[in-house]
Amino acid sequence: MLRIADYGIAKKKRIVIAIRLIERMATKEHYKNYMDYMKRGAINGVIEETRMSIDERHSFYNNGIEVICLH
Repeated sequence: MLRIADYGIAKKKRIVIAIRLIERMATKEHYKNYMDYMKRGAINGVIEETRMSIDERHSFYNNGIEVICLH
């Protein structure tokens, strides 16, 4: 089993803005990678690419943060 805590696809604009500001405070390369990650579908895209199955999924802060258990 693998547990992941990461950004989800936030539903509220202010959460999206806050997350982008946090990510932008890192280097330009980091922010570029973050934007690419989001375009690929964020964690959902990674899960699809790895073909893992979701056992549990919990969202917090209007889906701004997710905790996912995979196998």
